[in-house]
Amino acid sequence: MGSTKQHFYFRTGTKLVQGKWKTVGVLPENQNYIDFMFEIASHGKNEEILMAVLPCMLSYSYIFRKLAAVPTSRESRYWDFIKDYADEQYAESCKEWSAFAGYKCAGLSEANKKYLADIFEKASLLELAFWKMAYRNERMEENAK
Repeated sequence: MGSTKQHFYFRTGTKLVQGKWKTVGVLPENQNYIDFMFEIASHGKNEEILMAVLPCMLSYSYIFRKLAAVPTSRESRYWDFIKDYADEQYAESCKEWSAFAGYKCAGLSEANKKYLADIFEKASLLELAFWKMAYRNERMEENAK
């Protein structure tokens, strides 16, 4: 899946090179996600912003809980990173935010609900593209051998 350093690089376009932080550019998958988030945030509507960030929150909880269930994960040098997102409190927070989203959207028209569902779907696809980068990098490393 990748390392903490890869995660930081994928999200920020910054990586550690010979002990110094270097800006190396944001990968296209991240730039698309960043642009989408800024576009949604510029509208200033809470429901839209919530639909844009929920897929990230939920995917982190799901993926890292699955990782934490693998017995050897605790021996990983990334265990601190894994356990932060696999934590029961984080999972509960995700449930609370999901319930809050349901509450905020309950009285909306069907057209508004469809619009928000479209935002959630697009954010989910952008999140999926983020996770696929780790596998792409893994394949690139294998091909370089």
